[in-house]
Amino acid sequence: MPGYTVKPGVTLKSDAQAFVAAVATEVDKALVVTSGYRDPDKQAAAMYTKFKVGGSYHIYRQTLPAKAVYDAYVSGMSSGSSKAQVVEDMAAILRKQVSNHIYLSRHMRATAVDFRTFNLTRLEKQQLEKACKKHGASVVIDEGHPPHLHVQF
Repeated sequence: MPGYTVKPGVTLKSDAQAFVAAVATEVDKALVVTSGYRDPDKQAAAMYTKFKVGGSYHIYRQTLPAKAVYDAYVSGMSSGSSKAQVVEDMAAILRKQVSNHIYLSRHMRATAVDFRTFNLTRLEKQQLEKACKKHGASVVIDEGHPPHLHVQF
C-alpha cells in the first residue's frame, strides 16, 4: 500500500489520522496531506494565502464573519502592513469569532483535511474522492488555489 505523508507543521488529530489512513489504503499513489487541524493563527495564514492568490471570502458558508477577516486582510495590505501583522490582525478576528463559537472552517474543528492533487492522475483523484466518501466524508471539494481536495468528515 502506498500510504501517506503529512507536510511539516500540519496537525492531524486522532480522528483525522484514522480517516486519512483508511483512505490511503484505497488509492494507488502515496497521498500528501497539506492541511489538517488549524487554530486561529494557522487559519489566518491559510486565508491570507488564499486571498493573496485571488481567492474570495465568498467560499465560506458564513459570509459575514469571513468578510470581517477579509476586510482585515484588505486593510492591512492597503496600509502596507507586513505579512506577519496582517495575519495577526486576521487571527485576532478569528480568535474572537471562536470565542463566540463561530468557526469559518471545519479545519478549525479538526474535521477536515486537504490532500495535494497536482501530482495525481485523473484516475488517482477519482480513487481518492471515492475512498473519502466510502470512509464517511460529507463534503469533497476540488479546490484550485493551490490545487487540493478539501475533505470534511
